[in-house]
Amino acid sequence: MADGQQLDSKRAWVRRAGYMAMAIAMLVGMPLILIVIGDLTGVVHFREIFGPLVWFNELSGPSFVVAFFAVILIVGVIAYFILKMFDTTEGGW
Repeated sequence: MADGQQLDSKRAWVRRAGYMAMAIAMLVGMPLILIVIGDLTGVVHFREIFGPLVWFNELSGPSFVVAFFAVILIVGVIAYFILKMFDTTEGGW
């Protein structure tokens, strides 16, 4: 019986490490995701066309909103992984 509890404890720690790794990967990958969003929406080329000043108009506004919601979604996913890491169900602690 002690071996089963020890195995469950190892599984819980491996699961915690996996959730932590996924949260860190999302945090590190957030700038890459924002760069992809910038490339897809054309914001990267906005400065080349219109100069160094950024105006929130019909050209740059939608891409800002998309990036803003992407950041909110990524932070939510990171929070989910952190909360799953400290979950107490199924022998979490």
